[in-house]
Amino acid sequence: MSELHGKKISVVITHYDRLFLLIRAVDSALAQGPLVGEIIVVDDCSPTLTEADILSALPKSTLLRVLKLERNAGSQNARSVGVRASRFGIIALLDSDDEWLPTKLFYQVEYMRRGSYDLCATAFYKCFGSEDLVCERSIPYRGSGTEYLLKQGGHLQTSTMLMTRELAESIGFPKEVRKFQDWDFLIRSELSGFRIGYLSDRLSVYHFGHGGQMTGCPDSKAVREFLSRLAHELHPRIYFFALSRTLARTEIESGRITDGFRTYFSACVAHRFFDPIGLLKLVRKSLIALNGNVRRRTRQFISLRKNPQ
Repeated sequence: MSELHGKKISVVITHYDRLFLLIRAVDSALAQGPLVGEIIVVDDCSPTLTEADILSALPKSTLLRVLKLERNAGSQNARSVGVRASRFGIIALLDSDDEWLPTKLFYQVEYMRRGSYDLCATAFYKCFGSEDLVCERSIPYRGSGTEYLLKQGGHLQTSTMLMTRELAESIGFPKEVRKFQDWDFLIRSELSGFRIGYLSDRLSVYHFGHGGQMTGCPDSKAVREFLSRLAHELHPRIYFFALSRTLARTEIESGRITDGFRTYFSACVAHRFFDPIGLLKLVRKSLIALNGNVRRRTRQFISLRKNPQ
């Protein structure tokens, strides 16, 4: 993909009523250097902020534009607006509560160019509140992006994505997709024939644990609904792994251990395939969950003994 050489990047940042976090995100985008051709902040109708409020709080830069929407319609709609308003052939997505490391776009552009990829995601750090950065267990990227997510248990985050305009406009950001937006986007991109690359370097920071964010216990119901939408599009073997590994794992992580193993064995029967590696992973997950429950109940018991009612 030699046409990437020398091209500018449009950065699209979606925002809703988190100005102190937005400033950090914009600073990290400006730190990418001359690759950035523009930074478009799409404000999803924050009730307490005007366009002037947002602009006055942000760093002064000719690269920066703020688009304030007249009604709140969700992050997917905000991304669509930002992509339509952008001017350059490469688009980078960034949520206002996340940030990039200074060399992110440089390494991604080179990786996309060498591999002729249409989309590149990267590994990332996690940060809960204001605590130190956490590295997820590294999972090697093998096969396709869909396999990486649904079979290998890989990690994906919207703010790591860099893509061509052609891909962004072709795949789009459906407003009805409320959860697993990053997974949905990557899988639909791959099913549509676009080339997906994954850079194992951690180049972004995913911040979670602050107000206004849908972060909490694993939502197995949402996972099941997400997978059911893809049931007729995925290869049958990949769909089997999506059920026997991804869905079953999520049920176990949410404390429903019996349901997790029921899902696993139901998938084995329905698809006439046995996945011993997946079973071992589920057993390990269940032991971790049970150990966590024991420790939590032990702490509760000790606390009651120390502070009897």
